[in-house]
Amino acid sequence: MVCPHCHYPQLEEDHRCTHCGRRLGGPLPVFQSGAAALAVEMVPDAAATATGVKPRRKPVDFRRARQQSLFEDTSKVIAFPTPLAGPRPAPSPRTTGETPPPARRAPRRPRVDPDTQPMLDFSLPQPNTPRMLDTQVEASIYCDYRVATYPHRLCAAAVDGCVLVFAAALFGVPFTLLGGVMVWNPVTVVLAAGVVTLLAIAYGAFWAVVGRETPGRRATGLRLVNFEGQPVEWPQRLGRVGALCISVFAVGAGLLWALVDEEQLAWQDHMSKSFPTAGE
Repeated sequence: MVCPHCHYPQLEEDHRCTHCGRRLGGPLPVFQSGAAALAVEMVPDAAATATGVKPRRKPVDFRRARQQSLFEDTSKVIAFPTPLAGPRPAPSPRTTGETPPPARRAPRRPRVDPDTQPMLDFSLPQPNTPRMLDTQVEASIYCDYRVATYPHRLCAAAVDGCVLVFAAALFGVPFTLLGGVMVWNPVTVVLAAGVVTLLAIAYGAFWAVVGRETPGRRATGLRLVNFEGQPVEWPQRLGRVGALCISVFAVGAGLLWALVDEEQLAWQDHMSKSFPTAGE
């Protein structure tokens, strides 16, 4: 196929020229009303083909063009009302020929001297007031962690005691099996109590220097924090072991103090400024 306008070769399935963009067939398809099918006239213009002159077409006034109705029966078509026109804008002086009023100049902002600029009135931060207990006593703990209950502490101490008994059995059972005999008298009882005490202090000091919780605390889900809620370092843990010895040597008064303390803190808690708490 050859374009009848520019004589440029085209394919058979092309409807427009790839060179000049004009249609290769007849006039544009017309949409008919009702159930009429789309009719496309593919017969080229014979006069234009013979003379090579394209007939002049009448220009289309798109401002007056109206779309034809798409429905045969217009009795069921709902017509939308035409929106009311809004207020017309006032004519500008350019269209009326009047002299425009003089433009108002914006008032000049006063120049501010940086040396005399007033200070901004910021509110001062409020001082940190100590937390008060129900008995109007200043609290020792500043964080939101809750102190472990007394039964919870006893469970952790029981687990650590079982570990110490197991460690003592590792030395006592082989001694008995090898034929050793333990003679119990006041001297041996005092010596045995001293050995157990030293073993318990060494046990607590070992975990304090390592900076880890004892097996009893880990088994019961306890951990040590200071009064600000931060993790306890090993020097503070080691001091807590010494404070615990004072609580125990005072006939257990330091341990029983947690039962009457308003925050359930024992002597070793107040001395080391740390306490056990449950959870992470």
